[in-house]
Amino acid sequence: MAEPLSAATHTATLTAVKEFFLWLAWRPGFMSKLHITDIDYLNPSRKDAAKAKAAKLRDYPSLEQIRAALAAMPEETPIERRNRALLAFAILPGMRDRAMASLSLRDLDLAKSPPLVRQEPNRVETKFAKAIATYFLPLGDDLAAIVTDWARKLREVHLFGPTDPLFPRTCIGQGADLAFTPHGIERAHWSDASPIRAIFRQAFTRAGLPYFPPHSFRHTLGHLAQTMCRTPATARLEPESRPREHRHHHPHELRQDRPAPAGRGYRRDGVSLCQR
Repeated sequence: MAEPLSAATHTATLTAVKEFFLWLAWRPGFMSKLHITDIDYLNPSRKDAAKAKAAKLRDYPSLEQIRAALAAMPEETPIERRNRALLAFAILPGMRDRAMASLSLRDLDLAKSPPLVRQEPNRVETKFAKAIATYFLPLGDDLAAIVTDWARKLREVHLFGPTDPLFPRTCIGQGADLAFTPHGIERAHWSDASPIRAIFRQAFTRAGLPYFPPHSFRHTLGHLAQTMCRTPATARLEPESRPREHRHHHPHELRQDRPAPAGRGYRRDGVSLCQR
């Protein structure tokens, strides 16, 4: 049996319908037939509006679950190695899936310690076209080694250059039965993040775990930052009554267009309190 629609869905639908009738009420031929007072009846009830705006706790994977998914993933073919590197990479800098899909090899600087990911908005699909410099978090050498080995194989085995994708899309061709089948990787970026979500779904399903989308890894990092990188100063600044999963600040991202915030895990000079 299908679940009933949520209050958020009801509210969003009513808002869209209301906006349509407000637009229609000013069109010739409808001004005398539609009244603004009647359209106001399309407002949701106060109770439904409060439910729609209420903060929702998000499910996110633990590091143990992420490692279990990685352990269950095969690594025999280039596609399988790419998928495994993609899952490991997602938790290290905590990037959005659309940005990961548009990364090139030159955007990952493994010579830095920790490794640096440069998200330049002219070639990486960042939110609001922001320039972001993101570093790998110290979550384990095993995770970083998977990504490092993948980048090395792209350069040395597949002969990829700096402008080629870090996570190339799957090359589709015809098999012996004339059906379309994967034939490896090609030098092209994904056009969107839907293949990444499909890879994540397959990885967690293979490990017998519920599906966690790529964005949920950012909530994992936020949870780790609040539980493992706390000091008396930051504890006073962040009351426990605030939902940890819904703080929009991600302390692992250092934006180039503004200084790092004071408090919240950083000193006033922008140095993280968590990486000692």
